[in-house]
Amino acid sequence: MAVLAKSAMNNQYHDPQAGITLNGGGVRVAQLRISDGENPNNDQLRTIEYIDPVSGKSSGAPISLPLMAFVQPYTGSGTTETLWRNSIVASDEGLSPEIEHIQYNHVRVRINGNGNTLYSYNRPAMYYDGSSAPDWQPTRNFVARSNCSTIGFPVGGNNIFPFSPNKNFSFERGFLLSETVFNQGGQKVLEKKNSYIRSSSPVLQYGLKMEQIGTATYYGKYPILIGQGKQFVRQSVLSYDNSSGVFQDSTAIQYVYGSHFIAYRQR
Repeated sequence: MAVLAKSAMNNQYHDPQAGITLNGGGVRVAQLRISDGENPNNDQLRTIEYIDPVSGKSSGAPISLPLMAFVQPYTGSGTTETLWRNSIVASDEGLSPEIEHIQYNHVRVRINGNGNTLYSYNRPAMYYDGSSAPDWQPTRNFVARSNCSTIGFPVGGNNIFPFSPNKNFSFERGFLLSETVFNQGGQKVLEKKNSYIRSSSPVLQYGLKMEQIGTATYYGKYPILIGQGKQFVRQSVLSYDNSSGVFQDSTAIQYVYGSHFIAYRQR
């Protein structure tokens, strides 16, 4: 099999605060033409969609957004606009410690004349998430004063100066949760569901990030997981009648790991 041609489009993500879909950095594959290298009549056209099947909006979300400024202490006089102009420090480079990738939790591949398959992935601990199971919350940054004088506009919060890292949760992202096959008429004919567990209980340690500007001290205590990992432990396969969609059969495969993390299948 060979890819004869492909097309791409901008990554997109849904902003739940603004209620709109925006372009993100990078591109994603939109369409592929697959050839067997022998008969052009066997070429397959595959169209790839990244839409949440429930909301109808983009299933993309950013791990982080570009963070290009922060607020410094300023206690001068003037209009509110003047105060903000003297408080904001802009940067030519991104200040976020996190990667700015867009990740999708639903991807649908349509094969011309042969139905489609919906792939669903887990995607925890993203930029707009307030928490994610089992133990993730965004790191909160704080600002303190060295005396009782005012410092102006600086405040504490998530994803702000000094931009302390969030808990390292990338090992929890990107696992295939389910694969659902639909026929050309839109009827579900096959569904695979996958389960995962952590391979061990990670050790939790902490780091401290601190910056001093004038009389203001910016700081954040951030968690670090050590020894983290995930294991594939179970797959359930459910089949349905191709015409009526009535459930027909199910099987399950359980994976048991030995001391050297060798998987043994059990049906």
